[in-house]
Amino acid sequence: MSNYCAVCGKKLGILESGTTLDNNQSEFKICMDCKTKEERLVVEREEKDFGYMHAARKWFNNCLEQGRVEDGAVETVKRLIRESEKSETDNLEFHNNRSTQINNLMMTTGYNFEGYRILEYKSVLSGEVVLGTGFFSEVDAGVSDVLGMSSSAMEGKLSEAKNMAMNNLREKAVALESNALIGIDFDIMTIGKGMIVVSVNGTAVLIEKVEREEIY
Repeated sequence: MSNYCAVCGKKLGILESGTTLDNNQSEFKICMDCKTKEERLVVEREEKDFGYMHAARKWFNNCLEQGRVEDGAVETVKRLIRESEKSETDNLEFHNNRSTQINNLMMTTGYNFEGYRILEYKSVLSGEVVLGTGFFSEVDAGVSDVLGMSSSAMEGKLSEAKNMAMNNLREKAVALESNALIGIDFDIMTIGKGMIVVSVNGTAVLIEKVEREEIY
C-alpha cells in the first residue's frame, strides 16, 4: 500500500495512515489536508458562502490536471467534483427560491388579509437585533433637539436595526413554509449597560386566496 497521498502525492504521516478518500475507498489513502478539502466540497443547504468549496474544488481539479492523482482514484475524484458542482447548483436554487418566498411573504399588523383565509397557524416568531449604545455618542453632535426631537442619525440607526430584525423574522417564517405573517409589532428595549434590543414579533401562518363566489 502506498505511503503517499492518492490525491496530491504528499508523503503520508504516521497519523494519516487511516485517512481515506471518500470514506468507502479504503485502498486510497490521503493526507489530512486533502481530507479537509474533500469535506468542504459539499455545502450544507443553509450555507451561503461558497469560498471554501470553490477553493477545495480548484485544488482537486489542479491535482487531476497535474497528474498527481493515483490512476485508480481518478474516477473517484472526478465524481466528487461532479457532486460538488451539483451541491452548489442545488444550494443556489434553494436560496433563490427562498429569496422569492421571502419577497412574496404577505405581512400585516392585523390578524387577517381581506380575500384570504388562514389554513394553518405555524408559530409565534420573533426577530432580534442587538445594538451597542455606543452609537449615541456618535450622534450627540447631530442631535437637533433641545425640545426632544429625534436626531436623524439616531433614527437612521434604529430604522436599519428594524429592517434587520424584520428580515430575520421573515426568514424564520419562510423556513416554516409559511406565506404570511400576522400581528406584527416592534419592541425596543435596553438590557444591561449600553445595549439596545430591537425586536419584531409576529405569527407565521399559511393562507390561501378565497374565490370571489366564496366571499359572497
